[in-house]
Amino acid sequence: MSSSFIILSFIPTWLIFTAACISPGPNTFLVMSVALSQSRSSALWVTLGIALGGFVWAFISLAGVSQLLHSYPSSLRFIAIIGASYLCYIGYKTLRSVLAAKACTPANPVIAVAAEDSQSEPKNTRIKNITKGIITTLSNPKVAMLWMSLSSVVPVSTAQMGWLSFYALVIGAIVFCVYGSIGLIFSETKAQQNYLKHSNLINSLFAAIFIALGLFIFINHGLA
Repeated sequence: MSSSFIILSFIPTWLIFTAACISPGPNTFLVMSVALSQSRSSALWVTLGIALGGFVWAFISLAGVSQLLHSYPSSLRFIAIIGASYLCYIGYKTLRSVLAAKACTPANPVIAVAAEDSQSEPKNTRIKNITKGIITTLSNPKVAMLWMSLSSVVPVSTAQMGWLSFYALVIGAIVFCVYGSIGLIFSETKAQQNYLKHSNLINSLFAAIFIALGLFIFINHGLA
């Protein structure tokens, strides 16, 4: 099988995956939330974590993990439990930040909170945001099911580690470009200024979305 044929055969799944990334989901709302409430760099660090998660899913799926998921459906339920629980946890943390902001007494508590986040970013937020992106992607059962479908039409075997790595790297690049663009848009000054005016309302909305997504996964997989 020629190299050009292999690359051409990759393109349809790359396009399908790009469309899947563009459709709203946990990753989209996570990047939007971080871009609005923290900074552009924070959103890009989260995006890097999501891209690493996408690379891992692509690599291990083509290496045979997707076949294991087909053979053992309970493993997908396990992923769903972790993913749903983590989304509910993010929603809880977001909601708690809203309640904490309401309890603040400064003249402009929202700006005070934003400034505090910005100052702490260089020390620990980068690793935290990368980890958040990785966990959100790896624990998403929707992503697992997507790769169960795509892995069957990608013409590489586990012995072709070079092609497998190349394919997964392109997937990671697609993820970074899509979600990085979202992060850049929502970290614009105007978007953040609007966020500062209505931060409690916006954070409450994000909290509701994360919790709703988590509960949907629980119900959709028969976990509730």
